[in-house]
Amino acid sequence: MLVILAPDSNKLDHLFSQRSPMDAINRSATGLIGLVERYGMALVLLFVLDIFMPDLAPKVELIEQDLSEVTTQNSGSNMLKQLFWLGMFAGYLMLHLVDRLRILRQNFWIWILLMWTTVLIGTASSDYFNTSIKRAFFQFIFLFVVFSATYYAYRNRTLRICVWFSGMVVIGLTLYTLATGVGSNTLGLSGYTNAKNVLGAYIAILFVMTRVAEFTEGRKVPFSFVFKATLLALLLLTQSKTSLAVLVIFMIMARTDLLLVMLTNLMLVTGCFVLFVFWPAISFELGDYWHLSQHVPSTFMTNRGEIWNACYQDLEAFGKLFTGWGYASYFGVKEVPFGFDIKWSFLQYINSAHNGYIGILVQFGLFLAIPIYFALVGLVFRVRNLVLQAALLFPVIHNITESSILRDQHAVWFSFVWMIGVGLLIANRTRQISIVQGLQELRIARQVQWRNQDAALEKARERVAPYLPLEEPNIRPANQPIAPADLPQKPPTVLPEQPGEQQVPEPEQPPVLPYGPNVIVAHWAKPEIPDIPPSHRDGNDRNVVALEDAIARKKAKHTAPQPGIIKAMWSGVELTLVTENIATPLANDQQDALNELAAQSEKIRTNSARNDISDVDEEHRLDQVANGLVAGQWHGRSILFVTDGITQPVDGSTISTFHHD
Repeated sequence: MLVILAPDSNKLDHLFSQRSPMDAINRSATGLIGLVERYGMALVLLFVLDIFMPDLAPKVELIEQDLSEVTTQNSGSNMLKQLFWLGMFAGYLMLHLVDRLRILRQNFWIWILLMWTTVLIGTASSDYFNTSIKRAFFQFIFLFVVFSATYYAYRNRTLRICVWFSGMVVIGLTLYTLATGVGSNTLGLSGYTNAKNVLGAYIAILFVMTRVAEFTEGRKVPFSFVFKATLLALLLLTQSKTSLAVLVIFMIMARTDLLLVMLTNLMLVTGCFVLFVFWPAISFELGDYWHLSQHVPSTFMTNRGEIWNACYQDLEAFGKLFTGWGYASYFGVKEVPFGFDIKWSFLQYINSAHNGYIGILVQFGLFLAIPIYFALVGLVFRVRNLVLQAALLFPVIHNITESSILRDQHAVWFSFVWMIGVGLLIANRTRQISIVQGLQELRIARQVQWRNQDAALEKARERVAPYLPLEEPNIRPANQPIAPADLPQKPPTVLPEQPGEQQVPEPEQPPVLPYGPNVIVAHWAKPEIPDIPPSHRDGNDRNVVALEDAIARKKAKHTAPQPGIIKAMWSGVELTLVTENIATPLANDQQDALNELAAQSEKIRTNSARNDISDVDEEHRLDQVANGLVAGQWHGRSILFVTDGITQPVDGSTISTFHHD
């Protein structure tokens, strides 16, 4: 609970006149931190989409990068990349510390840590340990930054703005390359990237993320139809078959059933691991080595059959089917893999297995591929949302033709982590709302039970009343003397009130309820409970605090409060609350639910009164909470406030006058 003391205006003028340059620096830093919290995801997405490192050179027909350039790029020697991710890691780490590490309450960290621990163990078998361990730690930073950016964008409801802004930048830069004639060739539109398939994947990712963000926040992006139509037109110009096919599948599956899409994803992940990872290793151990590239021509899917066959032959020749070459130690190192080192062959210029599942087998082998499989299945299974499950089809299918999962800062890998993060945040939010609603229903059920018990007791009294003996009147015999107690008593003398003193009856103390150490019970000045209109966002009754009919907005100024009264702010309007003693704690799940209920709400920017609001949607005005308050819940004629710290009852002598708006 935030206690706001109102000092004299002269003191305020003195304080403002003593501002130092450090105050300006602090305010600037606070504003920058707020921008990173709300819109940091847009910065991360733009970097993943290569906006900061565009390829604006004319595109060639066939091989678009030579071997040395590919090796340098994949060895992680890009200084801008390292500085960017380290800076974002430090920024989000500071945000988490300021936010008291609330992100750790999310329940997806166990799967992320399992996956990254497997990556770290996979570096032990690498012949290039320094390169492998550096890339493993980069993968940890990447996962941390992407999940953090997704968490804060979801909490501040800026997902769709971040995705829309990134999409507009991609569209603008692609149109610029078309206008200058460097963005396309006979193979298709490459734009500011070095290949048409890369740009096709970027555009498809933006389309899917836009649909997910709109569904999550319940609002369209600006110029939604024109924005999506432009993305589709550019995707057609890229002639990227994989991206087009996966996007069509997403649009179809998003209109089906959640269980069907979830089973499809789980079957696809399991089937791909069995076909490309598990069975080749097991068949090798059984003495009958089998892999898919034995049964497809070398020209299958643009020579992918030959690339896959070279990977499997190297695994067999060097006996690496169970241990692999180590994380990120097969491609993108100083030496070209043995199966790809063929003079005058295009294989020399290949920098990935062009199949993410084969890439997992090449890097980790069978033993470490098993925990990676369970981590991926666990993450996919915890997403209980139709649109997000349909969106996960994109990285799962795309990983069959391109290496994307667990690969550096690949855009498809980013989209997979982002979709998983949004899905798990929605699942946690739904669970918290269910807990709060369950507590409300339990309170109502208990009230009904108590009323029924009182009614039953009253009826029982009415039934037995005719059978009870009547009380005999107390008649004094005629010869009995009158006792002094029976004589009429003189009324007590009432002393006149002294001038300047006012007798205030002591309020009836409510019973102490068993609530937690961070709970304060506040009582309305009115005996009735204010009506709560339905929330426009969730479609049900949301117990929010301080509606206009529950606030004394027009009280006389300079009113001295009584001891035990503290002051809270509600969207610029003052609300007076009365505290009482603090009792036993709430259960952890109840307290977490109440804490997270208000942490997700937007903050209304207002100066002095509720009527001052102009740039906030009308439908969200009732979903806000006061600065310093976390949540409110009705309990009879009381309101329960959960605070960041215990607020002791304030003595009247320590509170100056309240200034009501």
